[in-house]
Amino acid sequence: MAFQWSSHAAHIQSVFSPWQEQDGYPLAIIEAAEQALGLPLPALLKNFYLAWGRRTDLTRTRETMLNPDQLTVRSGGVIFAEENQAVYVWAIPCTALHSTNPPVYAAELTAEPDDLHWTPSHRHLSDFLDYVAYGHALAHGAPHGGVAHERCTDALQNLIVQYWHPSEIASVQMGFLPDPAARWVVHGGPGVVLDCEGELWVATRTVALREMVRERLHLTWKTMW
Repeated sequence: MAFQWSSHAAHIQSVFSPWQEQDGYPLAIIEAAEQALGLPLPALLKNFYLAWGRRTDLTRTRETMLNPDQLTVRSGGVIFAEENQAVYVWAIPCTALHSTNPPVYAAELTAEPDDLHWTPSHRHLSDFLDYVAYGHALAHGAPHGGVAHERCTDALQNLIVQYWHPSEIASVQMGFLPDPAARWVVHGGPGVVLDCEGELWVATRTVALREMVRERLHLTWKTMW
C-alpha cells in the first residue's frame, strides 16, 4: 500500500489513479536535497516524496509542491510549496524539522530574500498534505469529475449526507488564505469526494462513479472531465 500520511489519506488516494512504484522520488535524490540544504527533512515529508512526489496530479494541479531539488531556506523556513499565483509560499520552520509532524507556515513573497514574515498556516504537515491532495482532486487532478449547475442548497446538502460521509479537514478550503483554525468539510466514499460550498464540485476515479453522483443528486453538469 502507498504511504498513508494521515487518517484521510486512504480516501484521498481512492479518488486518484492508482499508485505506481515510479510515482515517488528515489531516496538518493531526497538525500541530495538534504545535503544541498544542509538540513534534514521531516520523515513525513521524505516519505511523501518517496511515494507520491512525482505525481503531478496530486502535488501540482493547482498549488505547487516543489521538487526536492527546488527546496530553499528563507527567513528561517524550508520552503516546500508555492501558491498557484506565486503570491505566497509555505514552509516548515527550520527549528521544527526534527518533529514527527511539524507545523506549516505561510508568507507573502517579497523581493528581499531574508524578509519573509511567516504566519501559521496548518498546525501539522499532514493537514497541509490533506489540503493539497483533496484540493487537487477537485481541481481536475482526479481522473474524472464535474461542477454542477445546481447550487448547494440545504436540500442538496441533506441529500448528499444520505449517501456520503463527511470528513473534516484541519485546513481552509482550496483557494482561501491560510488559517490554522479553519475547517473544511467534504463528503465522500470510496473513489468519490464532493465539496459543497456555493457550487458543488465532484471528483471521482471513474466515469461510472461520476455519473452515479449525478443520478443520485439529480444534477446537470456545468462542466465535467
